Amino acid sequence: MPELPEEKRIRLMRDYSLSEYDTSVLISDKNLSSYFESVIKSKKLEPKNVANWILTDLLGLANKNRTAVNELPITPDRLEQLLIFVHDGIISNKQGKAVLEKMWNTSKTPKEIIDSEGISQESNENEINKLVDKVLENHYKSVEEYMKGKDKLFGFFIGEVMKESKGKANPKIVNKILRERLKK
Repeated sequence: MPELPEEKRIRLMRDYSLSEYDTSVLISDKNLSSYFESVIKSKKLEPKNVANWILTDLLGLANKNRTAVNELPITPDRLEQLLIFVHDGIISNKQGKAVLEKMWNTSKTPKEIIDSEGISQESNENEINKLVDKVLENHYKSVEEYMKGKDKLFGFFIGEVMKESKGKANPKIVNKILRERLKK
């Protein structure tokens, strides 16, 4: 016997820690809840994050393009691939949203789009360390001010490293390296 909507609602909330609102939207369309459960099969992905991408970004594109859920041009497997790239830091969340839109308009996989556009993030710590060295050397007076307590300069340093990398450095790694290097 198929799962009743109320049973599904309870199961999604219990198993995936989803909010009542997210769950109610997901179960409002059988195709949507099936889509969600197909994407979430990857144990790597956070269910709440997957739900957010589906309910906000994917449904946003569907509404904009007047497309029914059962006619989505992006398969659950491809959305899962994209979300794994975001999760692993290969691309940023913002880049992921741009890739999703390109996936909608083409038949390309996330990897094909990332490779053809050259938009992957730099996550190699050695390379980011070189960028941090350069920024800290070029702004040694700001480093001195920061060490004397001008904490607001931390954001400036992150911005300079991002500028130096032309936006490709993984911000989480930049943040981590800068924190280590600028310990007071």
